[in-house]
Amino acid sequence: WGEEPLAISPRLISRRSEPRSILARVHDRTVWRMQGGRRDWMRRWLPRILVACALLLALGAAGVELTLRSDYPRRLTLQRLQQQTGLLWSASSMRTGWRGRSVLRNVEVRSPLADRPLLVASEIRVQHTPVLGLALGSLRIDAVMLNQPIIEIAQDSDGEFNISRAIHTVAAAQAGGAMQASAVPWPRLGVSQATVILVEARGVALEIA
Repeated sequence: WGEEPLAISPRLISRRSEPRSILARVHDRTVWRMQGGRRDWMRRWLPRILVACALLLALGAAGVELTLRSDYPRRLTLQRLQQQTGLLWSASSMRTGWRGRSVLRNVEVRSPLADRPLLVASEIRVQHTPVLGLALGSLRIDAVMLNQPIIEIAQDSDGEFNISRAIHTVAAAQAGGAMQASAVPWPRLGVSQATVILVEARGVALEIA
């Protein structure tokens, strides 16, 4: 309508109509295959990886549970108590929890070479490192609670009391541990409803509740 037609450069037409190069098409196809392969790999292997992780966690939990049900925690706990105090500890059984709280039953504590126990308790509660440290053998005892213990303070024929020998034994164990790089601190000690029996060399006994 009286307007001049739009002029289009023949060079522009030739550039737009040129077919894409072979390298560009190969590159596009490679990128497409890589993206599709990544999606296929995730779809194929991700569920397997998750299942394998779940199986490993279940096996680890089962192994820890079997360790707790064995006699290993009792022996390890008594060994640590003996190392920290220098006294001889024995217990008939032990119940251990996942959060690092255990209960020892029928406990006896005596000095080395002593004939009679210094302490007898039906139950002792021990607070220590969590269950993972117990399973790995890296046990640290933080606190010991004695419930209704019977403490027998006896005098021998030489006039020496067993409690005096026990104190010297504990002091020697602590002094020896302090010289080592991996020294273990003395655990917190609590006593509830104790009964003390004083036994003289003549055999006269006095009970103090």
